[in-house]
Amino acid sequence: MKLNKSFLFGLMAVAGLASCVSEDIQKGGETGTMMLKKVAAKEPATRASSDYTPEELAAMQKATNFPIEIYKKDGSLIKTYNAVSQFPSEGLALNTGDYYVEAHTPGLMEKKMTTPYYKGTEPFIIQTGNTTDVDVVCKMQNSKIQVTYSEEFLKVYSSWDITIDDHSDDGNGTVLSFSKDKEGENPAPYYWAFDEDVQTLTFQFKAILAADGAPVSYTTELTKENFQRPYDDDDSQAFCGGDQLVFNFDPSALTTGEIILNITATVTFEATNETETVYLTDKTLKEDEGDDPDTPTPPVSQEPSLECTGGWNVSFSADAEEDDLPHTEVVVNTPKGLKSLKVTVTGGNAGFAGATGFLQDLEIIGSEDLGEIFADVDGAELPKSGDKVYKFPVYAFFNMIQMFGATDAGKAHEFYMVAEDMDGTVKDGTLKITVTE
Repeated sequence: MKLNKSFLFGLMAVAGLASCVSEDIQKGGETGTMMLKKVAAKEPATRASSDYTPEELAAMQKATNFPIEIYKKDGSLIKTYNAVSQFPSEGLALNTGDYYVEAHTPGLMEKKMTTPYYKGTEPFIIQTGNTTDVDVVCKMQNSKIQVTYSEEFLKVYSSWDITIDDHSDDGNGTVLSFSKDKEGENPAPYYWAFDEDVQTLTFQFKAILAADGAPVSYTTELTKENFQRPYDDDDSQAFCGGDQLVFNFDPSALTTGEIILNITATVTFEATNETETVYLTDKTLKEDEGDDPDTPTPPVSQEPSLECTGGWNVSFSADAEEDDLPHTEVVVNTPKGLKSLKVTVTGGNAGFAGATGFLQDLEIIGSEDLGEIFADVDGAELPKSGDKVYKFPVYAFFNMIQMFGATDAGKAHEFYMVAEDMDGTVKDGTLKITVTE
């Protein structure tokens, strides 16, 4: 995506070119009329209005304020208006020929913004004596980037710095930063203008553990190849404008005292209006090199914990090959021994809901029904009373889940699990599984 053209348009509009008329029109000749019927900012059909910030909704509702530029097919500027509302209600007389019109958010698109920037282009043909109606749909040119933190994250870390580097070379600053000191615990989204060939986002995470003040760091990357769905219409390897990227940070503690940071990337693709979640890390954070070797290690927790390999949100296609399905397990850690483990399944479509009706607050220890299901799946087994570590094989259900097709719009299959240890301490968690066509 190039910014120069938008910058130029903005400067020309400010300079007052709304009164400019091309020499071709002044000379007369065969003409027709262009009628600008509608200029609108695209709202993805699969997203509810509640999913948008007030700024985003305002951009969609105020497209009448968008500047307008009209060009010949060869790129020659013919006419500009500072706002759609200034376009003449009777239409604009133009010489016969091929043209295109552009509309965009007022002002200039910058590398980093707090509001979305929309632009649309529509070609049209003027024929002698005819009126040509033109509609312009403006799409978001920058990408929404949102960082969210789980409740556990806010407990585990006393401070943090997160940078997202797109490695572009445009000289406008290529690193997007989030920290507790500047953005706080609930940061607002940014709108980021990717260059044309950005193929990798690098995440650098540095934080201080609240328990003992020890520093930790981690680096990972996100590329288009992480996703199963097509990223855009032309199958480019680069990130493009209009998509919405949400990155969630959620740590968990192992019984060894090590901290696991799970980073999930959820992307809503502008081209398809589909959403997909991928998991960037399931890595142990190590202390930074050069730290004091006498820094005490965090105490080993005796509380039960539930951890899900790859994160608590899973997505795959209904026709994915078996080898491509994730090996999802819920790891139940009970240092004081497992007393009870129950599961409740809520179906994301009618078929799976009917097939799993018996999985309602079901005690897994000693369950004959689950024993029969697990018997045909390699590596799947039931837990035993007193187990300190048990891996619940959610993957054993994936073939059945695929049989019932995609989950209903806005829904997911949910596995709600409740673990209780011998001391009566309870820990629960919900795994959500989304299946696409």
